[in-house]
Amino acid sequence: MTAKLCDTSVCSIRPLKKMTKMSKTLLLPGSLIAAALLCAGCSTTPDAPAADDQLVFQVCLRAKSMAATKLLDFTIVRADRRDIEPAMPVGRSVKDQPVFEAVAGSHASIKSTLLSIDRKAWYGFDLPQGSQAARLGAWSDWRPVDYVSRTEDAAYKVQHDLPIEKQADANREAVKVRFTMMHYKDVLATRASRRLELPRTDLDPC
Repeated sequence: MTAKLCDTSVCSIRPLKKMTKMSKTLLLPGSLIAAALLCAGCSTTPDAPAADDQLVFQVCLRAKSMAATKLLDFTIVRADRRDIEPAMPVGRSVKDQPVFEAVAGSHASIKSTLLSIDRKAWYGFDLPQGSQAARLGAWSDWRPVDYVSRTEDAAYKVQHDLPIEKQADANREAVKVRFTMMHYKDVLATRASRRLELPRTDLDPC
């Protein structure tokens, strides 16, 4: 009788031991996976600055005479060259002001930017530094351009530090600019979506 009870208890205990070993076997990989995911989350910083981050501008036209503008020249002036970037119309503000967008690329070597509607008047804007510098993932406030110039070949002269006429008067309020920094992959995604979506009519007014 005792032997039978012993056999029964042994039979009932052995499966429990097997289950315990199996549970440990299953739990171990699971804990390793969780630890790996946790470490990956700690080491990944998707919003940290990267070497290929891009400076992106938006230009808002405030003057009524500019309301029908379809094209905008956007010149990035660097110490060693001048880049003309296409300014894409992205829509209108809630005040029916046309808004354009351009990618200026790496901001480190930018001396100035020049915008023009008619290639006669150039609106100059020097990128703020320090606490007012472009931030990743956040648009700056709209701000007026620094000056208006009707100097011929203004971008060339700015590049080579030659004097140009600068009119810092009320005309500079006709054009406002804001800017942000984006990861390169986000710039590509934004550009692709811009081509597919309808022009917006709810952009922040300037």
